[in-house]
Amino acid sequence: TKGLWRIDKNTHLLTPIKIQLQGQTLLNLQIRHIVSLTNEWLLSTQIGLLKLTKEGQATRLFPTQGSIGIYKTVHHQDTLWLATQGKGLVAIDRNGSLHKNWTQSEGLSANTVFSLEIIEGLKLAGTSDGLSLLENGLIRRISEKEGLLHPEFNAAASFWDQPRGRVFMGGIKGYTILEVAKLQIQSR
Repeated sequence: TKGLWRIDKNTHLLTPIKIQLQGQTLLNLQIRHIVSLTNEWLLSTQIGLLKLTKEGQATRLFPTQGSIGIYKTVHHQDTLWLATQGKGLVAIDRNGSLHKNWTQSEGLSANTVFSLEIIEGLKLAGTSDGLSLLENGLIRRISEKEGLLHPEFNAAASFWDQPRGRVFMGGIKGYTILEVAKLQIQSR
């Protein structure tokens, strides 16, 4: 909750990066996840998704008005996928234009998405009430009835283990380990 800091690799000194948004310094910014791009960072924060230059100048990408907490951002192909606090799974372009939004109304397990992994087009969204798999416009909800240890996943607690083909999704009772090759949305 103390913003973003830079470490000097030679002196090992930590210094805060002063983040400016529309001329105001952002204090107590909760950075939940960082995506590093060529000359900028994407910060998932309690107020939304921010694009930050190396000089500390921020631009709000999503939402453009108000605040929505973002737990994680995944950059996949030309799309930014956002795990949000209450607005479901959101897909935007790199300029912040909305492509699509999935909520419980569209079949998502819950509107709060804590964790997100994307493997070859398959999206795994750990929510506050189960796991949702999304692929080719279809959504499959996985719950405790199908063997999950818990219905609620944790923020920033997912990991794609590519060499082993497994995804680790952390939740309130530990990690759920999923073999990606065995996951199906519909019979193939």
